[in-house]
Amino acid sequence: MKLNNSRFKKIQSYEEGKGDVLDAESQLKAASYKKNFLKHFISINQNQIDLRLGGEKYYVSRKYDGEYAIIFF
Repeated sequence: MKLNNSRFKKIQSYEEGKGDVLDAESQLKAASYKKNFLKHFISINQNQIDLRLGGEKYYVSRKYDGEYAIIFF
C-alpha cells in the first residue's frame, strides 16, 4: 500500500485522509475488501438478539449517520 503523506490533514491528535491518499491499486483492494467483508453482516434489533445470536463472544458494529463503526469486546 502506497500512501501520499502530503494529502493527510492534521486534526487534533490524529491525521485524516480522503481517498486520494492511496494509490489506485490500494483503493481498489480496500473497496473490494469492504464489499466482501460487510456482506457477511446481519442487521438485528434488540428483540432478535436471543434468536439470532449465540455463544459468549460478540463483535458488534453500528452504522450511525451513514458512517460504519465497529467495536470489539
